[in-house]
Amino acid sequence: MPKGKENLIYLAGLFDGEGFIVIVRSERYDARHLYKNPNYHLDIGIEMSKAEFLKDFAKEFGGTFRYIKKREERYKQQMGWRLSGNLASEFLQSILPFLKVKQEEAKIAINFQDKIVPENTKELTLKQLKERERAFQKIRLVRK
Repeated sequence: MPKGKENLIYLAGLFDGEGFIVIVRSERYDARHLYKNPNYHLDIGIEMSKAEFLKDFAKEFGGTFRYIKKREERYKQQMGWRLSGNLASEFLQSILPFLKVKQEEAKIAINFQDKIVPENTKELTLKQLKERERAFQKIRLVRK
C-alpha cells in the first residue's frame, strides 16, 4: 500500500477504530549496579480478524505481522501488526493530520519517542525517568 494521501487517510481511520498506542513500562534489573531501572518504550499496532492486508502494512512501514493465538475455539482468528520505537513514531507522524479519535494519544507518543536516547547510553537521569513516567501516565489517562 503506497503512502499516498488517500491511503494515509484510510490508514488513519482504520487506526482510529482498531489501533492501539501504548507506552510500556517494565522493570529491568541491572546486576552490575544492583538496581532496578524502569524501561519505557512506545508500542503501537492494529489487531483484528480478516486482516491479511496487515502484511502489506508491515512491508510498507516496517514492524511485524503475526497470527494471534485464539483464546477459545469459538473466537475468530486474529491477526496483528505492531511497530515499536522510532518506526511507531514515524508511522504516527504520517497519519497524525488525519486522526480523529487517537490524535492526542499520537501526539503524546510522538513527543515521548522524540525524547528517547539510544539505549546504549549510560543510566537515565532522574529527570529523564520522570519525563517518561509522566508520558506513561498521561497516555493512560487519555485512553480512558
